[in-house]
Amino acid sequence: MSGSSKKKLRKEQYEAALTQRQQSQRKEARKLKNYTLTFVISMILVVVIAVGIIVTPTITGVIHRNTHAITIGSHQLSTAQLSYFYIDEINNYYTTTYNNYYSTYGSMWQLFLILNPDEPLDEQFYNEEKTLTWADHFMNEAIKTATTMYALYDEGKAKGFELSEDDQKALDSYFQSLESNAKTQGYANANAYLRSTYGQGASFDGFKEYYISSIYATMYFNDYCDSLEYTDEQIREYEKDKFLNYTSFDYVIYTVRVDNYLGEGTKGEDGKVTYSDEERAAALAAAKKDAETLVSSGATTAVMLNEAIKALEINKDNENAKATEYDNCFYESIGLEDIQKWLADEARASGDLTIVEGKVTETNADKTEIERVSALNVVLFLERDDNNAKLVNVRHILSQYKNPYIDSEGNYQYNESTKTAAKEEAEKWLAEWEQGDKTAESFGELAKKYSADGSASNGGLIEDIYPNQMVETFNNWCFDSSRQPGDTGIVETEYGCHVMYFEETQDLSYRDYLIKNDLIEQDSEAWRTALEEKTTVTRVDLSGMEWDFSYTY
Repeated sequence: MSGSSKKKLRKEQYEAALTQRQQSQRKEARKLKNYTLTFVISMILVVVIAVGIIVTPTITGVIHRNTHAITIGSHQLSTAQLSYFYIDEINNYYTTTYNNYYSTYGSMWQLFLILNPDEPLDEQFYNEEKTLTWADHFMNEAIKTATTMYALYDEGKAKGFELSEDDQKALDSYFQSLESNAKTQGYANANAYLRSTYGQGASFDGFKEYYISSIYATMYFNDYCDSLEYTDEQIREYEKDKFLNYTSFDYVIYTVRVDNYLGEGTKGEDGKVTYSDEERAAALAAAKKDAETLVSSGATTAVMLNEAIKALEINKDNENAKATEYDNCFYESIGLEDIQKWLADEARASGDLTIVEGKVTETNADKTEIERVSALNVVLFLERDDNNAKLVNVRHILSQYKNPYIDSEGNYQYNESTKTAAKEEAEKWLAEWEQGDKTAESFGELAKKYSADGSASNGGLIEDIYPNQMVETFNNWCFDSSRQPGDTGIVETEYGCHVMYFEETQDLSYRDYLIKNDLIEQDSEAWRTALEEKTTVTRVDLSGMEWDFSYTY
């Protein structure tokens, strides 16, 4: 395979996986504020994956710190200051790719980088026209990020925005820990630690200024987003031509692949197997017959459909033959348009079955293109949800299971004595609360005192919970139809025992929560773009100097 073909393959794999990630994010990532800016650094020096960045050491740190590289608005950045943005742009790209794909693809996660991590970035082309290297690309992105940051920073200062006391404490704590983190990793001090990542011009004071400005800009942006409010009329108007985008479906698909019904074919001298039109037609007919058998089986559940699938002759030796179940799948993430339309039909009822053809386009030996049916998707409709359930707020105190062991399949398990101890502890905490004034505030204080969950610092409060967001038992307790404010209970999950306190059912539905987030994303992006557009950027020509941003991993 040629280099360009490999690059194209990597790009296709990346885009396919990105699509899958975006599909799952429609539901899961909405819990996070999706308008948080990407340039916020979260201890990137500690968790950075792309270790061993090599900076071309042809200019001393003093020159690096004093060489004017770019002007953004009223801010003049030296090459050292610009390198903070540049290196973090690269590290964020590597870290994001790693986080998205390592759990699924293991060491093959680097395929999704598209670039070659073993070659210098300025020797690899980012675009097909070969006019832009990856070093150029990351530098351009770094300048965009810097422009965004300073545009927001200046606007925030002009509006009198200040960081909260908690934000300031978090910053102080971070900088205090930087020195100890440096020594833990074998560096003499924070300056040496920073230079190893950002180059010889890096310094503690320079990095501190960069970091604080980044956090300030992000917090101001989030503050602006939080200030945006929308009426019910505005929400309904926005939803009007995209109603289905906020509707989800439960359904099951079993794909009958036509190629599985092909015979031995004819092997050529080159070892390639080909099939005649007659052989392909026969395979398609056999595949259709099995698909129709499944549709006429009377299956109305995934279990029943799987029984029919296993009964097919072609699956007699395939123990893994079964359908794929999709729960709470949003309309816009459903792969085939024909499946989308069928599921969204207002007349659709639970247990309905259909066949949807999957087609591919192939190129013949004479270079002409033909479209053929490659698969027959047997689709079983289970449920439609317009997501009108109201969001809920709860508090909880987690008594975490202790002393896990790993079973034969590599999964963490806990013995019964550990589970019993956690439950007894949870019951003790609930009894302690019941002996007091039985308020949400006193429950929150106990959460701060006892809970092993990250929400402890916020009094165990979890807001904006939507159906099926949490693990099953936690979810079922939250959305019990009889649930009332002030209700308490103990819920066991895979993480431990939770003492529960039901805070409230909100007026806001999950559907409107999603729409509101999209409105916020749309409007805040337009506002931010306007700020960026009025921010002037002037780059300085550094080509005459023996220095560049050429990095390798």
